[in-house]
Amino acid sequence: MTDRTDALDRLFVNADAIIDSLGDEFTSQQFLRRVIHEQQHAYIDLLVACRGSDIPFDQAHQKIGGRPRR
Repeated sequence: MTDRTDALDRLFVNADAIIDSLGDEFTSQQFLRRVIHEQQHAYIDLLVACRGSDIPFDQAHQKIGGRPRR
């Protein structure tokens, strides 16, 4: 398991509960804000894991966006 994979796993650990708490309609931005807020250390770890890239923020968010949804 890579540092990125580990951080992503921790970032989305409560994803189902967050989805349920957001109700029937919500945007992906609302979901991601909540996920990142609740798992701030995992988000920071993901950014750190992407620091070797010229664009670490974009790289991290590409990884987040590529995560499978239910």
